[in-house]
Amino acid sequence: MFCHILVSLMILGQCYAEAGALFGQGGDNVPPPKAPEYTSCLDIKKRVKSAVNGMYTITDEKGSIYRTYCDMAVAGGGWTLVASVHEDFLAGKCTTGDRWSSEHGNNAAHPHGDGAWENTKTFGRAESAASDDYKNQGYFNMEADDVMIWHVPNDALMQDFSKKAFMKYHTANEFLHHYGGNLYKLYRHVPLRDKTYPVFTGNGPAPPVVWVKGDNYMMVENTPPEMRAGTAPGFMQFRAINYERSAFALCPGLKIISNYGHVEHVCIGGTSYHRVSGYCGDFAAKDWNGYATGKGASSNQRMTESVVMIFYR
Repeated sequence: MFCHILVSLMILGQCYAEAGALFGQGGDNVPPPKAPEYTSCLDIKKRVKSAVNGMYTITDEKGSIYRTYCDMAVAGGGWTLVASVHEDFLAGKCTTGDRWSSEHGNNAAHPHGDGAWENTKTFGRAESAASDDYKNQGYFNMEADDVMIWHVPNDALMQDFSKKAFMKYHTANEFLHHYGGNLYKLYRHVPLRDKTYPVFTGNGPAPPVVWVKGDNYMMVENTPPEMRAGTAPGFMQFRAINYERSAFALCPGLKIISNYGHVEHVCIGGTSYHRVSGYCGDFAAKDWNGYATGKGASSNQRMTESVVMIFYR
């Protein structure tokens, strides 16, 4: 709260200075002072060193204005929340609310999904990012170097996002720079198309991560038991192809080991026409051996009932 007041005072002070300079020129028609515009959370942190976690207004270089959550603590701060993937009805399988896969069912006439990973549609609110899907203009407008992911329990309040997150990790090798600076452009390099790419060799980049909260051991503990032999913790996998050649968008916290194709149990989002209808949906087949059982190929309750938050810096 103190930091937000401080930022406001700094803005007010700058406005007074601008107005004073204009008055000093002798004119009576002084335009209203303009507050500073911040292009990202990193821009805020660079200009206001004492900025803390919370909601901020971003005016990006493309002219979009939106409010989102900023993490100002991890690795020096300046991380902009651009998206969250939330599953509110895992049994629905590509029904209403499955914005990161499809809201139109497991449909042969709509095989590639709704395209949220690759288009410029926006939805949701940052304040509710733990209770619903979220995507802002920063997802496709911002140019960043790295990605951070938080796993946050469903329905956490905005002020509790950071402390309630049970895993946090980020890339640190500026891998996004090689794919255009954001995930929108990355998925232009590795598109999500049904029955187009080969299993095993069709997977996208899988950069290593730096753990902030949690570790590789914790990631393994939160991976379905039958999936542990086919995955390696400590990575983010972008585009993974399963045995049926369906494309899944993101495998948080791990990568798929070569010659392994049961990716639908650990990856999220993607296409929407699957030979097995149970693969469809934002959290795909994370309930294969029962809802939140943590047995076989099913995720445990903690992973099933949490949201994946995506940040850029």
